[in-house]
Amino acid sequence: MNFIEKCVSLAMSLASRGFTNKKVETAGKQLRGLSCFGNEDIAPCPHLLKSKNFDSHYCGACGCGDTPFTQLTLNGSVYSKLDYPHLACPLEMPGFSNYVPASPKEVSERSRKSQIEVYDILKLQNISVSNPDPSDVEYQVFDKISKIAQSKNSK
Repeated sequence: MNFIEKCVSLAMSLASRGFTNKKVETAGKQLRGLSCFGNEDIAPCPHLLKSKNFDSHYCGACGCGDTPFTQLTLNGSVYSKLDYPHLACPLEMPGFSNYVPASPKEVSERSRKSQIEVYDILKLQNISVSNPDPSDVEYQVFDKISKIAQSKNSK
């Protein structure tokens, strides 16, 4: 992904979050979790790296580095990268906005992607995820923006 593509991808993710902290549905976050972290049946992504700065992981393939905004967490009280409704994966894995189905070669080689594509939906539902709520400060900002917009519309 070149610099312009990264900027477009980031802008699309931020826009999908919007001013109300929209989040991907639980099933989507569970599928993203399986694509990144794996489980007892599927190995984790080889590009998943342990953060040196936070108690979490980040993607080593996307090139965004180890920052507060790039942390991949399934459970927690902070809105993480995996919560964005629109989110691209450099490997185009299941659960991400740019997902591309496994090629016939990947299927024949039983790649991680092809294994995730046929993973048992009941087991997928057992992957524990949280969908954190916005903080009180974020709600206050949203209220102010809403009041300003309403006052401009009433004039």
